[in-house]
Amino acid sequence: MASLKKQHYTAPLLAKAEVFELKGVRFAKWRDRSGKLRTGRVTTGVDGQERIIVESATWTARHRDHDGRAVEVSTGCRDKDAAQKVLSDLLGLVEKRKAGILSPAEVAVAGAGKLITDEHLRDFSAHLRSGDVCDDYHDLTMGHLRLVCGERNWLP
Repeated sequence: MASLKKQHYTAPLLAKAEVFELKGVRFAKWRDRSGKLRTGRVTTGVDGQERIIVESATWTARHRDHDGRAVEVSTGCRDKDAAQKVLSDLLGLVEKRKAGILSPAEVAVAGAGKLITDEHLRDFSAHLRSGDVCDDYHDLTMGHLRLVCGERNWLP
């Protein structure tokens, strides 16, 4: 069965964090970079240092792939409804792979569409450099592409 969850990880206890105890459990509260008050449970790391348990901002999808192996994939979504959509798309690919509609090569090509635009621009820049184009043409072409991608909010 597929599911969504938020991962937890530990971070170093900040010097400016205020540690307090509530019902026998230690917590810390601090202000993040944006000034928001945050709270997290305090634990001891493997090195003996105190650390804070923090919840990830994005959702993680858990499902079984076409071979029945358990897979965990970050959806990259902060919104649960959007993460659910990503999960259902993943399950659709798994079903198509099970049914033999998609080959492993087709699944790989489908994943290539999710490359960040900046990576595509770097690859295209390298392609231009490997050919017989002058530096002025390369710079002008890449400048125009970055301008268009920036205006369309395609760049991170």
